[in-house]
Amino acid sequence: MVESLVYSIMKLMWNEQYVKELFEKSIEGGLMSQYSRYVTFSLTNSSETYIEQLTNLFREDESSATELLSYLIPWFCQKYMNTLEVKDYSDSNQLTDFHDKSILWFYNILRGKAHKIEKSSNEEEIRVVREKEYSSLLNKCEELEKNVILLKQQVKLERETQMKLQNIKQKWGKVEKLLQSDFSLRKRLSIVDKSIVIFSGNDKQTERQKEIITHYQLKDLRLYSSLDFLKTAFDYETADYIIFSTSQAKHSVYYQVKNKYGDKVFHSSKSNLDAILDEFTDYLVREGKANV
Repeated sequence: MVESLVYSIMKLMWNEQYVKELFEKSIEGGLMSQYSRYVTFSLTNSSETYIEQLTNLFREDESSATELLSYLIPWFCQKYMNTLEVKDYSDSNQLTDFHDKSILWFYNILRGKAHKIEKSSNEEEIRVVREKEYSSLLNKCEELEKNVILLKQQVKLERETQMKLQNIKQKWGKVEKLLQSDFSLRKRLSIVDKSIVIFSGNDKQTERQKEIITHYQLKDLRLYSSLDFLKTAFDYETADYIIFSTSQAKHSVYYQVKNKYGDKVFHSSKSNLDAILDEFTDYLVREGKANV
């Protein structure tokens, strides 16, 4: 939407030299890779020839032009908007104070003030526009200015997000170093927020079970007997891991569990809850199957 508005205004206020200069500056600013999707750059041609091709495409093909503007506008806002808005350059009398007329021309188009540009140099330039076209231009300029404000907010938000991501990466780098040096911490983090089911010799709820949930920050820990047939089935999908203690178990119970839950079953030679989870988390970390 923004690109279409900008394009229609640029066509009304067309200045081919300014368009060429904008393409030249944006290419120097790193947009060549995006533009080359529409006009292939050949090493046999000069940069002037390439810019001429871009300008011709921009002038003759609205669809391609709006695509080119989708790269040009964010680049322009990020590079020039904050600098130019220190002083209001929508006043045509101030255009001569700034050496780069193409930048000011495009800036005023984006600000919805293109209709106020009366001077492009030291000479006055008069443009004749039909009243309906002029009214339409004013309406488009007003709508465009609102859209550009939103675009600037998006650019600002993107910058802030990039800074936050950079800070997170730096902090995570420190965490990674800590994890590499603290194997026991890695083991604890390997099952954080996981739902675990354990079949062992004792399926009674204990105070230690609550302590283990807190220690590992588990989503939940459910205990079932490995000595008695499974009387109450549990939801297979909600269990992240199923551990079966083989030290105290009946074959019939094991096969019942194996048939029901298949490849999710991990075998432990331990019987104590702490020992079972210590063995299991050690396996996850060493096999590279942990959360971290």
